[in-house]
Amino acid sequence: QFCDAVRNKTFREFHVEDAARKPYVYADHYDRITLPALVLAGTKDLLACDDTVRQYGYLKLGSRDKTYIAMRNYGHGDILIGEKAVTQVYPKILNWLKAHR
Repeated sequence: QFCDAVRNKTFREFHVEDAARKPYVYADHYDRITLPALVLAGTKDLLACDDTVRQYGYLKLGSRDKTYIAMRNYGHGDILIGEKAVTQVYPKILNWLKAHR
């Protein structure tokens, strides 16, 4: 699926078993997401750069209640397992969750 995403420049369902079946392109339906959404992206992420995440993900969400946070100097894995994630990222997530109980 990841190779297919690189080749086709979009993240979509990939059917190894049935090449004739038209894949479901997730990004074509982001507007259908209406629940509150928190989106974080790292400014040093070389896999899913923050500008791309904001433009092609966050801004297309159908949710009226959405929050975008660009984590300065964070790479792709840093947001979850970086040495400062516990003190800099997790509190942002926790505060957002508390505000959306």
